[in-house]
Amino acid sequence: MAQVDECTLTAIGAALAKLAPGILGSLISLRALPMGSTWSDRFTAFVGGVGASMYVGPALTEWAGISSAHIEAGIGFAVGLFGMVVVGEIVSTFRELGLAQILRDWLRKILGVAR
Repeated sequence: MAQVDECTLTAIGAALAKLAPGILGSLISLRALPMGSTWSDRFTAFVGGVGASMYVGPALTEWAGISSAHIEAGIGFAVGLFGMVVVGEIVSTFRELGLAQILRDWLRKILGVAR
């Protein structure tokens, strides 16, 4: 039973080690979001930054042929940092242009749902 716990803790530690640079980068870039951002905007941007770091960071390191764990962590940090800003700007643009309402109306029309 003790080995299962050790294996689980090792897996959790490895996952956190992979996620930590993206989480840190996203937390730091919270300061770059526009002034009128709500907590839901900030949370969405944070999750988007961490998600980008989780998926785009390893893809970039594999594409570039980088095998260093430290450089991979740095790329994860940078993707989390800038990925969150990009997601935040997308959310702000959707809000400013009213694209959410346009998309909602279009989907209702396609699906035949009445208001």
